[in-house]
Amino acid sequence: MRSGDKILVLAIAAAAVLSLLMRSQGTSGGAVAEIKVGAAVIERIDLSAVTEPYTKTVYTGNDGYNVIEVREGMIRVVEANCPEQVDVRQGWISSPYESIVCLPHRLVITILPAEPQRRDIDGVSY
Repeated sequence: MRSGDKILVLAIAAAAVLSLLMRSQGTSGGAVAEIKVGAAVIERIDLSAVTEPYTKTVYTGNDGYNVIEVREGMIRVVEANCPEQVDVRQGWISSPYESIVCLPHRLVITILPAEPQRRDIDGVSY
């Protein structure tokens, strides 16, 4: 292996470590799960404050329902009576700006950071 190859490998390894560190910083401040049906916010749950796991049933009209399971730091849809079950197969979400969507029931669960972040600079322009 030439010295240029070693430098390239080290640069790639450093970029990978930096990327992992930046990702972990984004989730360290806690997160809030926002549950919406249509445009209405049904509930906001501070995921870092959850001590005991629990389930919550959200009724969405026209006999639609979604059963949501909440644990410390994460949330998921356990059961729904929609045809495709995409929201159930999504699994757990825990990182800011991840979401679960059930289109037939117009249900959206989004993880928001606990502290508001500046949104004028993104990863591309920074």
